Amino acid sequence: MTIILDLDYTLLDTVKFKDDYFSRGDDVLARTGEYLYPGAIEFLGRLRSSGARMVLLTFGEVAWQTAKVDRAGLRPYFDEVIATIDEKKNVIGSFRGGEVVVINDNGHETAAMMAAAPEFKYILKRGPKGVPEGLACHIVDTFDEVEKLLSIETSILSFQAAPQR
Repeated sequence: MTIILDLDYTLLDTVKFKDDYFSRGDDVLARTGEYLYPGAIEFLGRLRSSGARMVLLTFGEVAWQTAKVDRAGLRPYFDEVIATIDEKKNVIGSFRGGEVVVINDNGHETAAMMAAAPEFKYILKRGPKGVPEGLACHIVDTFDEVEKLLSIETSILSFQAAPQR
């Protein structure tokens, strides 16, 4: 199984990070790890130890996104880190060829990925961008809810089907 995670608003409290960055400056970037949501590192550690292939797919200016990943200390949790200015729906298809679960915060971006790769499974971790009407995937608020959906048990992952909306 491949698990693809988003960075901003999914693992990182980007609202607080941006507020502090624009009011305090560059020292905030050096402390990016302090802006991870509570439980993010533990969550990633459990996913990592499950044996799943871990991919971080983040949208934005490549050097900036890469700096946030590195300063937050996230790279060791992932087999691959992809920072891109291309829309995720254009990148997601490269992961075809096995079971894939995508965890993202942006409902419209998730809907576009679902249209591009409908065979994948999707979990929307609710963020500030809202949820489009009729989005047919699991919608959660916490890492604990994500883990329940993934049913992490001794390195065997299974995924519960999404509710029909």
